[in-house]
Amino acid sequence: MVILMDPNYENAMIVLKKMVERSRVRATTGDAIRVITNLESDEINDAVYCLEKMKLVKTLRAINKVFFNFLDVTILPEGFKYYDEHLGKIESIK
Repeated sequence: MVILMDPNYENAMIVLKKMVERSRVRATTGDAIRVITNLESDEINDAVYCLEKMKLVKTLRAINKVFFNFLDVTILPEGFKYYDEHLGKIESIK
């Protein structure tokens, strides 16, 4: 029996993982997410929406939407905790 995951959730985990591993502090734009994940803009929009519903990120909403529904995405402390518990261990910066 094969259990299929929701593709939005799978993409959300890809986005969260890449964002945490790329930068622990600053907000990330949709274009930067596209570069680090190789996902399409609609996949990124759905993934970021999923992360928002999970309360792992916050977004600054875009007024003039071209490719993305947001200007930038910031990982919340809950996002780092979720990453640490489910996706990998965050090593402390020395």
